[in-house]
Amino acid sequence: MLAALPMAVAIALSPFAIIPAIVLLLTPRPRAAASAFLAGWWLGVALVAGLAVAIVDASHGADAPARWRAWAGLLLGGALLVLGAMRWRARGRGATPAWLQGVQSATPRHALLLGLTLSAANPKVLLLAVAGGVAIGAGDMGPLRQASGVFGFALASSLSVALPLSAFMIAPGKAMPLLARLREWLEANADAVMAAVFLALGAALVLKAFGSL
Repeated sequence: MLAALPMAVAIALSPFAIIPAIVLLLTPRPRAAASAFLAGWWLGVALVAGLAVAIVDASHGADAPARWRAWAGLLLGGALLVLGAMRWRARGRGATPAWLQGVQSATPRHALLLGLTLSAANPKVLLLAVAGGVAIGAGDMGPLRQASGVFGFALASSLSVALPLSAFMIAPGKAMPLLARLREWLEANADAVMAAVFLALGAALVLKAFGSL
């Protein structure tokens, strides 16, 4: 699980997690919508990471599984470096993403599907979840420990979705101005944040993979 923690942190820092979690608190049913989004986000990350663990387990019967995992890490790291470079070039454009435009009127059902889609079907989050699942599967743990690792990985990846909801439920009057400023900052700097995360993780995965080859 510790090897997968950097990927979980990167997922939690994703604007695809934080911004909708804040915007959904402005809907007519804020608690239900934000809770549904949290459930969908957690489930999407858990499904992708669990599938990656299963694929790594299946490779254990092949020749030189450690070498296979090194090549997988190299490919994932290279993909993250490419995404990081693309995000860096796109920084500062400031266009409102299409997926965010209808969030303020989302129902709890829509919020659940949005959370599932943004985590399991978004290429950027999906790639990080796969990398986390590969790290868990490479640990040569038993099925129960792998399952708990996937559960914990998805939980850590969802903290940034849970924290705005928790703050809103505890002290909505104080939380909302702070969350609104955080949303504005993320919308202005999302590309730069994700570029830095992707480049750092990609470089770490590539260097670790080269050391294992």
